[in-house]
Amino acid sequence: AQHLVDKDTPVVGASGAIAGLMGAYLVLFPRVKVYVVLLMARLKMRVLWYMGIWVGMQFLIAAQADGEVAWMVHLGGFFAGVMCALFLGRRGLDFFIDKQVRTKA
Repeated sequence: AQHLVDKDTPVVGASGAIAGLMGAYLVLFPRVKVYVVLLMARLKMRVLWYMGIWVGMQFLIAAQADGEVAWMVHLGGFFAGVMCALFLGRRGLDFFIDKQVRTKA
């Protein structure tokens, strides 16, 4: 709302953190299928494919961006989430995920 009042005021969003959660989800559940809505059609695809498409779109949009949105923050958050999940997973942290859930995914 502050951005509507004064466009020169920097605004902080949560998109980088949300992208980090997406990256961690990819590491934890790479074979899970998710629903994606595309042109009024509901498609089911693996998270690995969806995230690959999403990352590619972020790079394309960032290359053409005008500065209103920090698109590179999305990519930085995503890769930080991937790295954190890989690092913590190697340390034996099970992320409180039931082993049965992990094997089904």
